[in-house]
Amino acid sequence: MTQKQKVIIIDGYNFLFRAFYAIRELTREDGLHTNALYGLANMTLKAIDYLQPDMCVVALDSGKKTFRNEIYSEYKANRKAPPEELMQQFEYVEPLLQSLGVQVLKEPGFEADDIIATFAAKIDREKYDLVIVSSDKDLMQLINGQVYMFDAGKQMELRAEEVMDKFGVTPDKVVEVQALIGDSVDNIPGVKSVGPKTAAQLINEYGNLENLYENIENITKAKLKENLTTYKENAFLSRELATLKTDIYPQVNEYLLNYEITTEKAVEYTTFLGFKTLAKKLAEGFLVKDPNAIKPSVNSTEESEEQQSNIDTSNYQLVNTIDMLDVWVERLYDSEYFAIDTETDSLDGITANLVGISLATEHGKACYIPLEHNTATDMFSTNEDQLDRDLVLEKLKPVLASEDIIKVGQNIKYDMHVLTKYGVEFNNIDDTMVMSFVLNGGKHRHNMDDLSNLYLNHKTIKFSELGLKKGQTFADLEPKFATVYAAEDADITLRLYDVFAEKLAKEPTLAKMYTDIERPVIKTLFNMEQTGVNVDLAKLNELSADFTNRAEVLQQEIYDLAGVDFNISSPKQLGEVLFDTLAIPGGKKTKTGWKTGQEVLDKLVEEGYEIAKKIEEFRHLTKLKTTYVDSLPAYINKKTGRIHTSYKQTGASTGRLASSDPNLQNIPIRTTDGQKIRQAFIPAQGYSFVSIDYSQAELRILAHMANIKPLIEAFNNDKDIHSFTAMKLFGSTDDEFRRKAKAVNFGIVYGMGPFSLAKQIGVTNAEGKAIIEEYYRMFSGLEQFMSEQKQKASDLGYVETIYGRRIHLPEASSTNKMVQANAMRGAVNAPMQGANADIMKIIMPKIEAALEEKYPQAKMLMQIHDELVFTIPDHCVEKVSEFIKDIMENSVDLAVKFKADIGVGKNWNDAH
Repeated sequence: MTQKQKVIIIDGYNFLFRAFYAIRELTREDGLHTNALYGLANMTLKAIDYLQPDMCVVALDSGKKTFRNEIYSEYKANRKAPPEELMQQFEYVEPLLQSLGVQVLKEPGFEADDIIATFAAKIDREKYDLVIVSSDKDLMQLINGQVYMFDAGKQMELRAEEVMDKFGVTPDKVVEVQALIGDSVDNIPGVKSVGPKTAAQLINEYGNLENLYENIENITKAKLKENLTTYKENAFLSRELATLKTDIYPQVNEYLLNYEITTEKAVEYTTFLGFKTLAKKLAEGFLVKDPNAIKPSVNSTEESEEQQSNIDTSNYQLVNTIDMLDVWVERLYDSEYFAIDTETDSLDGITANLVGISLATEHGKACYIPLEHNTATDMFSTNEDQLDRDLVLEKLKPVLASEDIIKVGQNIKYDMHVLTKYGVEFNNIDDTMVMSFVLNGGKHRHNMDDLSNLYLNHKTIKFSELGLKKGQTFADLEPKFATVYAAEDADITLRLYDVFAEKLAKEPTLAKMYTDIERPVIKTLFNMEQTGVNVDLAKLNELSADFTNRAEVLQQEIYDLAGVDFNISSPKQLGEVLFDTLAIPGGKKTKTGWKTGQEVLDKLVEEGYEIAKKIEEFRHLTKLKTTYVDSLPAYINKKTGRIHTSYKQTGASTGRLASSDPNLQNIPIRTTDGQKIRQAFIPAQGYSFVSIDYSQAELRILAHMANIKPLIEAFNNDKDIHSFTAMKLFGSTDDEFRRKAKAVNFGIVYGMGPFSLAKQIGVTNAEGKAIIEEYYRMFSGLEQFMSEQKQKASDLGYVETIYGRRIHLPEASSTNKMVQANAMRGAVNAPMQGANADIMKIIMPKIEAALEEKYPQAKMLMQIHDELVFTIPDHCVEKVSEFIKDIMENSVDLAVKFKADIGVGKNWNDAH
């Protein structure tokens, strides 16, 4: 008789999550967190070595909604998003596992558990023994004579006996018990007050839910009977949610490939992730003789690749007397630069209340000055550990305003917002977050925790470690317990400043980028955020009511066309109505149901289906209402009556500004209803909005960078570039051909291939290919420029803008072809986007200073990609608009002339 082959199927994310929380912080040289990936690789290899399988499969969750969310929308709704440090590792999971030679499977709409269950059900038991490598209790329902589980952490086999110990029933009854007890982790409701012991007793007596409810009258405990009756629907729903799918694949033989690791691939990818020790072991042949090695250790890390912090916090001082304060103020005046950080009760600097201030003048010499901690026990007691806020600020104001001493902050704009409400002015500032961004945009994040870990080998104290209860703020912490946490922020900021200043000194081009472009715009953004923008609340309320009424009308019209009421927002129900109930031909089915995405609806609209048109209108209205109309009022500041967005200058690696709380850059403009939302943004009485934006800035930059003579000539002669291209490509400038030419102009530059271009402009693939070839021929130099940019990204790991901004593209050297291709597209378009961002950051402080000097009543309010929005007194709108336009057009010294367009209106939409 032929011996059975052993197949192991690993629950990949079970390993990944366990490793993330078990292994202390580990990062690649560029700051990428890799602890979970390192643990995943080690645990996978050691499981393979321990179990010696013939075949190895790793199952992964698809990371999106599953069919269980269609059954029960609250499924897993209570789960918090994984920590950012873990999320940034997800994209490397598949290529890492593939490099280790294992078969990786994931299916949209299903969980890894369902893939594993399908293997357990479909595998040929005459030929294979299956081992499920996981500690997940939900998989215990799959255990039988030929299938068992292996808990890698405990080096323990899990069979029917262990299931009995865990659930009190045999494996085939596990889902019946789960139906009654529910699962708080996955938000499966179960039956109220029924625990595992009671559930096991019931199932052992009655066998399953159906038999239990048929004999419900035999339940003698009144409360138990009442709960079982009341929550009957929950029980059957919970069983459906807990039952794993066993039919994802019709058969699984095609996925059973003999396990074989290619050493070169494994070494290359583990080296790419920074796992030098593991790569060395792989190169030498990875064979683990000690099965205990399979268990991750809390001390696991790459040998000699992570140093211990040598930062001494013992000299941090709590400043709570005038004499101590005076000593520190004198130190500030004696310093060439010092670090400052504020502690508050909110993440919103404009509304936050000041709780305390920390300062640092030398490495290890830092202090915390508590001001507004809630430590008084009653109305008659005093805060003896704190100084008077106004007294402290009066002593600090002169040094903070001094032009001679540098004030260093980590995201100093926040501290400026906090203190400006107390009459504090900042001059001569530096920002470690922005310095890091200039040095390493695109390589890693720029928050203090990551920078400290990366550059100082020091793990900072987390806010969550302070022991505050839910709802408490920093103000509820006693000053003596707040000192180390607060002073550490200033100390770390100062140390980072010294690191980055030294690095910038060695990179003159990047130093100029920081001093001439990024640093000046900090104050400009601060002033814009402080000014804020007026919003017509009545208009928003009116729109909300209008959108609600129209959505209700559309809903009824859709019901009438469908002949049935259903949840329009449910893809599953919508697909059933369109392609089952109405039998519309051409629908495409996935494992979770019919496809009903935007592409599908667009196609149905083109084919003349009225219901599809109504559904698209309904979706658009409801999205506008929930995302914008109903959410914007919450951002209106109660004191100012305005919305104060926050501009982040370190968000995009290209340097483009991002807007948040709210994101003004996403306020829609293309549809009539979207434009109505912009109409709610209004200037003060006697003022107008003026919008000035660059025309086709990125194409102009491309023409300059690639030295494309025809484009340069066309732009400098004020030709309509899309009509110009349409005539050259299609021999016509009619609207249809101009629209196609516009798609070509932008599409090719941003990496669009023949297939995508053909689809967008409505031609065949062959025609799309011919258009691209003709475009390259027309605009000589473009193809070579694109090739050179890709080569530079591949060789150096970054590309540069014409102003010297370095945009890092670490994935350009990825062994994953899809990841690498995406990076190569970035290598072509990032220099244009980045240069456009550079230009905006250059002109914004210049315009602000010019207005302050000549037209101080005019203010810059918003920056939206290529557009700047101003509020200008009505009596001088035309004059000031032309004044600003002139600055914008004449501040760019390229081979291509830059052109700006002016719009004026009594609301944002009319001004655009």
